[in-house]
Amino acid sequence: MAVLEHSIAAEYYQSSAQMYAERAARLEEELRLWEAGDLHHVPEVPHRYSATSHITAAKPVIMDAPQVSPAVGVVRAA
Repeated sequence: MAVLEHSIAAEYYQSSAQMYAERAARLEEELRLWEAGDLHHVPEVPHRYSATSHITAAKPVIMDAPQVSPAVGVVRAA
C-alpha cells in the first residue's frame, strides 16, 4: 500500500510541476509580447468571470458617531 501511495504522490507532484512550468512559459511569452509593445496581443483569462463583472459603483457609507462630551476623561488600564 505504501508503494502505491508513493507512486500516486509522485505522479501528482510531477503533473503539478509540469503544469506550473507550462504556465510560467505562457506568462513569460505574454510578458515578452507586452514589453515588445504588441498592442494587439490580449492575454487569455482562464477565469469563469471577468474582473469587471465583480466591480460595482461605489456606494456611499454614512456613519453616525455618537456625540462625545468634552468632560469625558481618559481611562487607562493598570
